[in-house]
Amino acid sequence: MPALRFHLPTAVTTSRGGLRRAVELVPARCRSVMVVTGAASAERAGYIASLVAGLDAAGKRATVFRGVEENPAIETVDRGVAHARACGADALIGLGGGSALDAAKAIAVCAAVAMPARTVLAMKPAPRGCIWFLAIPTTAGTGSEVTPYALLTDTAVPDKVNLSTPDSLPAAALLDAELTVNMPARLTCATGVDALSHAVEGMLSLRSQPLTDALAIEAVRLAGRALPRALAAPADLDAREQMLVASCLAGMVIAHTGTTACHALSYYLTLHHGVHHGHACGMLLGAVVDWARPHLPGKVRLIEEALGSPVPAFMTRCGLPGLASCNLGEAELDAMAASAAPRSNVQSTAGTPSARDLGAIARAACAAQPQPLP
Repeated sequence: MPALRFHLPTAVTTSRGGLRRAVELVPARCRSVMVVTGAASAERAGYIASLVAGLDAAGKRATVFRGVEENPAIETVDRGVAHARACGADALIGLGGGSALDAAKAIAVCAAVAMPARTVLAMKPAPRGCIWFLAIPTTAGTGSEVTPYALLTDTAVPDKVNLSTPDSLPAAALLDAELTVNMPARLTCATGVDALSHAVEGMLSLRSQPLTDALAIEAVRLAGRALPRALAAPADLDAREQMLVASCLAGMVIAHTGTTACHALSYYLTLHHGVHHGHACGMLLGAVVDWARPHLPGKVRLIEEALGSPVPAFMTRCGLPGLASCNLGEAELDAMAASAAPRSNVQSTAGTPSARDLGAIARAACAAQPQPLP
């Protein structure tokens, strides 16, 4: 067995109704707290008002940086850094889906080191430092609350870029199932499939280890049972909480293994076709699992047993459309493979697929027919 390394400095708390007590997680030394959130959903649900009221009551000076878009741009991070420095923030709270958490994470790093995001992205080694950061997810999928990754969009290319440093893991994470109940079915599905993809890809990664495999298989088991329940009964708090835990476990996995060719291929669909990141991963995951099957047959068998079915059948059960719905032509399939090929997560994929192999995986996903339900 190779030498193992597993490091997770994030303090994770699960608590229904925990938003009212979030301030208790903020260190006493932190007096100016900046809340980073998305466009409108957290505001409409009253989450921002509740959080700010709690901070104010505790004597913290609270400000809000609103409007983080889906797939946040580098420029959004720079605006957030300017806001944080103007208000003298010594703590950040990210409240929202993966985009809000990723933006908050990048702001926490860039504000601490007083550098623009592009400078931090270009630095080797990455700079050290991060403002104290609490992540509160309102979706169950990205696991951003326990990863060092902040996935941003470089609109000049366009392309996805990853801001990650040794200090960019959140200091604390609060998992409150009540905050996820308002997710519409489409978002519940997309984020849940993203969590499942993280767990499965972590097991198929060449960087996997027994500790991450144990977390991954439990995340697959939880998602396989809880996601269909959450879709059928949105107010089922037990199912919602299990999906939050599955997402968190899967986040812990990819914090150590990274993702694989599934994510690498998915970015093209998001950037060029506007497909939600989780849906894009779900459209490709079955084909990536089939690619890995001859290389890791034992792991694929464990994944399917824990999920309760082959991956494509599970996607059908969740109502996820196949890749054929994107109507990609041969030239686009080649472009998708070419854009994925240089990414490091492809090199971490079992079997190390070439650009031609990636094209074959994409074509297999396009050709796949809806699978019968188990």
